[in-house]
Amino acid sequence: MPKKTSPAVASTPEIRPASTPTYVSDRDDLEPLFLEQWHFHIAPDLHLHTISTLGEQLKQIEAQLDQALAAARSDGLSRDKIGRAYGITRQGARKRWDSQMSGQE
Repeated sequence: MPKKTSPAVASTPEIRPASTPTYVSDRDDLEPLFLEQWHFHIAPDLHLHTISTLGEQLKQIEAQLDQALAAARSDGLSRDKIGRAYGITRQGARKRWDSQMSGQE
């Protein structure tokens, strides 16, 4: 004799086992909607994050450069040699680091 089920149980949707994942990528019609929202909300923040990260790295590198400059000056290296090492002229080095390089040509 077949088992009878109540009407409430008969209308319950089928439950998938946990081992069968449903991926959003299975719904190609949703991808353009998500991409539009991503470009509007998330992409600008990624640019800001990149700027912030690079800014912090630049500050660290500038601090290291200042230390190397101070060491070079204390060892008596000229503006000309420091400028050439950095890829600029003696005058460029003087303009860039005037307060740190005062006193010697």
